[in-house]
Amino acid sequence: MKIFFTFLFSAISLGLFAAGIFSTLGYFNPELPPFLLFLNLPSMALIIGGTFFQLFVTFPTSQIRKAFLDFLPRLSSRQIKLKQKESQVEKILLWQSTYRMSRQNAWTKLGQDQVNAFESYIFKLLETNYDTDEFVELYQSKISTLERNSSQSYKIFSTLAGSSPAFGMMGTVIGLMVMFNNFENDVQLARGIGLALMTTLYGIFFAQLIWTPAAKRVQQFYSEQKFNYDVMLDGIVLILEEKSPMYIRDFLQAKIEDR
Repeated sequence: MKIFFTFLFSAISLGLFAAGIFSTLGYFNPELPPFLLFLNLPSMALIIGGTFFQLFVTFPTSQIRKAFLDFLPRLSSRQIKLKQKESQVEKILLWQSTYRMSRQNAWTKLGQDQVNAFESYIFKLLETNYDTDEFVELYQSKISTLERNSSQSYKIFSTLAGSSPAFGMMGTVIGLMVMFNNFENDVQLARGIGLALMTTLYGIFFAQLIWTPAAKRVQQFYSEQKFNYDVMLDGIVLILEEKSPMYIRDFLQAKIEDR
């Protein structure tokens, strides 16, 4: 099924790319309403079709889907605010309170509460009674795995940002070819000049105003997430070392305020 969807989306992207080239060469000319005359459909089809064909050939469809699902919520949410980080500190202090009351089954009890998948994994590690060094090693190994998976989203948008200007230049070259071959035809000459300019413009537009900001937003989100994981690790280690609640609060508070 995954291979089918990869083939399907690749074929659609390639078809869009081919339609852009054939329209650029004058085999057909889509007509637009007057209020959309500023759009150049051949240029857009060439760039979007080419970049997404390259994307579907390079990355699995599931990773591309995940990248866009990672990005869309970031459109309205900025970096994690200080109040959210402070709530993380309060949650760690609650864990510490539960641990002090019942060290034998504290992590089991916390794991039964409404927690996310990552916290559930951490509590299961703590239930096995690993020593602190072993727990830290396993925790960091899990974080490394999550970072490798999350970096794919950044690579996908970076690929789109890098390939858009390249396909824009390809359209520019095709536009120049149309222009040089039609010096005696004023309509085709103007069409070639317009195409040569618009494809470069669209390539830069998609790269700098859509894909590059998307890549940076996803990278920012995962950087903040990694910081939260580090705060959680520090808090759990302090709990295992049986530090006082005041010390844990002051230590973590200083860390998040410096961020």
